[in-house]
Amino acid sequence: MTVQIIKYLSLLIILLWVIFYAVARWQDPEVLNIEDARDPASSGQLARLSAGNTFYELQGPENAPLVILVHGFAIGSHLWDGTFDRLVADGFRVLRFDLYGRGFSDRPDVIYDKDLFVNQLRALLQTLAITEPFHLVGISMGALVAAEFAANEPLKITTLTLLSPLSQRQDVALFQLPLLADPLAIVLMRTQLTKHIENMVYLPVAELDTIKTRFLDEIMVKDTRKSLLSTARHLLADNHLDTYQQLGQQNIPTLLIWGKQDIVTPYSESAKLLAILPGAEMLSLENVGHAPHLEASEQVDDRLRQHLTQKATD
Repeated sequence: MTVQIIKYLSLLIILLWVIFYAVARWQDPEVLNIEDARDPASSGQLARLSAGNTFYELQGPENAPLVILVHGFAIGSHLWDGTFDRLVADGFRVLRFDLYGRGFSDRPDVIYDKDLFVNQLRALLQTLAITEPFHLVGISMGALVAAEFAANEPLKITTLTLLSPLSQRQDVALFQLPLLADPLAIVLMRTQLTKHIENMVYLPVAELDTIKTRFLDEIMVKDTRKSLLSTARHLLADNHLDTYQQLGQQNIPTLLIWGKQDIVTPYSESAKLLAILPGAEMLSLENVGHAPHLEASEQVDDRLRQHLTQKATD
């Protein structure tokens, strides 16, 4: 009798999983090919790299100091819209690009880990024939990518700026469950990531609605969910203090920018990073969350400009 009960319960669980998976697939928002999603009116271009096409924008005088901007986990390079425009207006040459699985870049069928994104940046530099040292700026997961690149290519970096840098493992257990992760992601990812975007800021900012709208369009691109899930499993789930320890052994002028009300990468983590990054400077911001370049743009712009120009003349 007990064996039969276990058998029936097992069949019931399988049936419920099949129904759940079927309903989740029916609700799947991924309906666009990446080619159809790309905006023909955009000023950006595609670089054909070995792992996939990478969307990028490069503006500013050719002989000006180069600043490269790296975005974070979910939102593409449009996260940098204001910063990009203001740096160009300040006379810098500025490059921003979409990491694989985000924005208008391809969603290759690969493992999305730290090495993938570092190699993407390295390949993009080679394709664009960029050989001179440059200023590297990253936010959140993009700050980790920037730190990893700088730690391994220190001679290519003039200055490094890390906003709200990711260093500790994140709680992504829900999306690591065998068999359940994909259907759960279909059902929950849209709402969870929308909540994540809203949690980026401590106080409301005007740009957030536009960023959210763009993001909701981007997650309609096929294989976006797979890319984000892979990143959660192979990057967010790990501790990355080793990257910053290696970075601390290099002589790179480094600036940390952190909001004291950041709940994504908590401000309390800054003390540990400062301890392993000798000589790093810090801009701490009151009443600011995870997106200081949006929430305190004037303060961030002024400090960033000072960092870029001061180190260039040292």
